[in-house]
Amino acid sequence: FAHDGLMLYETDAIIRYVDEVAPGPSLVPGDARGRARMSQLIGINNSYGYPSIILKLFWQRAIVPMMGGQPDETIVQDSLPRVALCLAEAERIMGGNAWLAGPEVSLADLMWGPVVAYLTTTPEAQALMAARPGLSRWWRAMPRPVEALPCGSASTNSTRSPTAAKAAARLIAVVVLPTPPFWFAIAMVCKKPLSGEFVAR
Repeated sequence: FAHDGLMLYETDAIIRYVDEVAPGPSLVPGDARGRARMSQLIGINNSYGYPSIILKLFWQRAIVPMMGGQPDETIVQDSLPRVALCLAEAERIMGGNAWLAGPEVSLADLMWGPVVAYLTTTPEAQALMAARPGLSRWWRAMPRPVEALPCGSASTNSTRSPTAAKAAARLIAVVVLPTPPFWFAIAMVCKKPLSGEFVAR
């Protein structure tokens, strides 16, 4: 990611930077508790959710077959308790809120969204999500951005919930999946176009 001469990598750093420099409402909660919940959810995703959901479950179910191999069922089964725990914690922290960290969409939703999207492509997802009705409600409300399209008329109309998409911040999502290696990245959140030179890879 590059903007006005600043080079960044790590999704967490990029989305926090964009949130601060882009005009418009912040995607960071305004209260201390909301910010703590957001940071906690991002930490859970980075440390436990992504490794178990993407690097174990999704990798075995999608990437290994794509490369001509057979999924290692031991790895799949080993991942499931941790995946279930991560989903349970995300739902617990969300409570009765509309979004993960509170009543408004935050960076936590944008970090968790792509990971859950990949989870839902696996055979195990139906049972895992059925056990988490609150998280399933959140997932149904999450905008489904079109690859490389900012949330405007085209991508908003392509979501399952256009109203939620309009209420949420504008989003650009880029998913890159070369094999090998595997790179999974949320490019950025963009509430309004950034000024200056901007490049996302």
